[in-house]
Amino acid sequence: MPLVCQNCGQSLTAPVPEASASPYHDVFSAPSYRTALAEVQVEIAQFKAYSKRYISALVKQQEEVEARLKAIVRDQTLEQLDILPILHRLRRLDLPPAERICQGLIPFHISLPQLQCLHTPFSAVELQRVFHDAPLLAELHWTRDSPETLDFSSLTSNALTEFCIFSDYAFSSAEFIAILQNLPSLSELACTVTPEANHHHSPLTFPNLSTLCLFRDYDSDISALHTLKLLTLPNLVSLECFSSLNPDVTLPFLSRSGCVIRKLTCDFYEDIANISRNLEIFSSVEKLYIHVVDIADCLRAIGPQCNEAFPPSLILPKLRHVTITCQRHMVSADYSSVVDLIHGRRAHPNTAELKSLEIVVENFTEGNLHACPNCPSDAVAAELRSLAVGGLDLKVDAVFPPKTEVEDE
Repeated sequence: MPLVCQNCGQSLTAPVPEASASPYHDVFSAPSYRTALAEVQVEIAQFKAYSKRYISALVKQQEEVEARLKAIVRDQTLEQLDILPILHRLRRLDLPPAERICQGLIPFHISLPQLQCLHTPFSAVELQRVFHDAPLLAELHWTRDSPETLDFSSLTSNALTEFCIFSDYAFSSAEFIAILQNLPSLSELACTVTPEANHHHSPLTFPNLSTLCLFRDYDSDISALHTLKLLTLPNLVSLECFSSLNPDVTLPFLSRSGCVIRKLTCDFYEDIANISRNLEIFSSVEKLYIHVVDIADCLRAIGPQCNEAFPPSLILPKLRHVTITCQRHMVSADYSSVVDLIHGRRAHPNTAELKSLEIVVENFTEGNLHACPNCPSDAVAAELRSLAVGGLDLKVDAVFPPKTEVEDE
């Protein structure tokens, strides 16, 4: 009869002869008992091995379950986290984007006397409370995840200098102006604005704003650049506008503001034929971040122009740092154009020396100068490496330059 473990179901199947009452019969049955004993010992050894593997598997499963449980408990702890005892000492607070964790994290009307920097996905109501309770707040990064209406009259502060708003929901012209009016000390502002086509009010002056970033509203046909029609910014030095630069907007803005733009971010996905004409009015730009479809269009625009003038005309004479993001892969001729651009700008009189050039091909994650069909020739590749070794901060496709023999030494 087999023996079966009630816990795991393992059975011992060795036949065990029934014991005899006669000692003489036991003598004659000894061999069969030895055989049975050996089989039992084999079963025991197998069961021990099986048990060891089974326990090991259970321990591993236990560890996985414990890890998952700890993660759940950690989230629940965050959800119920009481940070009240330390709020009055905090100078910086970075909150995760999960609304369920942040909701109610800061109690109503609690003083935040030392808070200077806050990254948060708070609701509009909670944000209004923060403005009231954190008098020293100077830097605010807000993730706005709903189109709820804001009462801008309550969003007032003389301390806030940096306000970055990340959202899929654009502000109207009136809301944008209200932000600037109620936060007069702002020096940096980043947000999404959809200016009304029929807005005809006179431009308003905001002398403290030095950095303006206008994100693209993909649901609107009106370029964010038209927001500049609302403004006069005499001390603006950095302009980020993810749209083409329409001179009908930028020229009047620069003329009435009298500002000196030193850092410029823009894209030319549409008006590629006028890149040079639209950039040349920004003659003081030192750092350029430009997004294009085909890099050849950009290289032609910012390089020396082949015309009858001598020396050849050149835009952006103070340019020192360039980052070009393109959507199409570079072809062999583009690498040659990069070399020509660098040498052409260096040779041009009264032109600042190019210190860094970075070319990023979107969605291009691997490869180098000799791993794709559109790589440069050996001579051009050697020239690019020579420029990099010579001091130019050069990055192409985010993987250039590879190590050279000079660097290895």
